[in-house]
Amino acid sequence: ARQVALGVGFYIDPISSSIAFLCAFLMTGAFLFSWNYFKSIKTYFHALMLIFMAGMIGLAFTADLFTFFVFFELMSVASFALTAYKAEEPSALEGGVNFTITNSVGAFMILIGISLLYGRTGALNMAQIGESLQQKAADPLVITSLALIVSGLLIKAAIIPFHFWLVDAHAVAPTPVCLLFSGIMVSLGLYGVMRIYTTIFAPAMGPRSHDFAALMLSLGALTAVLGAVLSLVQRHIKRMLASSTISHM
Repeated sequence: ARQVALGVGFYIDPISSSIAFLCAFLMTGAFLFSWNYFKSIKTYFHALMLIFMAGMIGLAFTADLFTFFVFFELMSVASFALTAYKAEEPSALEGGVNFTITNSVGAFMILIGISLLYGRTGALNMAQIGESLQQKAADPLVITSLALIVSGLLIKAAIIPFHFWLVDAHAVAPTPVCLLFSGIMVSLGLYGVMRIYTTIFAPAMGPRSHDFAALMLSLGALTAVLGAVLSLVQRHIKRMLASSTISHM
């Protein structure tokens, strides 16, 4: 008999637990650093930071695609606002708009990919979708869904050629927020790729899994090299750190 997952699912394992702990640890450090960072702090800074943390931890623990997208958007919206926290400065507004537009395109790609999977399987639970797809080899619809979801997550991970938003966002965001961008947020994009691919798509990919691995390896090598080059030519300290983050991703 086919098993059907009901309700909102969460999955806790050593990897997701470590990510949630790292997120909480870095958030604590960001709050401590912000104590003397701002001359006058606006009260909604703390609320946005807590929403940001809730989105990241929820993204690490979720076990179905619907809540994955909800937490992804919660994290993204809070990070957009935090990037443009000093909205009275034109540069902060420009960096925030660049960040918002680029990552919103990524979010739409993820949503379309999730819709294709739901239309094919009638399920949103990751394990249940993976079980449904492994019954036959991946077809063009499944491959298209994989391409859309992975591309959207690679934008969040600032993998080349989707890297440019991070440099602009880092340059204008408050330093405590940059700590979270480099320390955990972009890493969640790669975690999402790993989690969704291994749970949903890997069983159906068969021999094509080698092509996917080769693609990820190529993008990783390109990102490592070009990110290092970008950090070498930068003279703005925050842009240099953003380029270094891209290289490490």
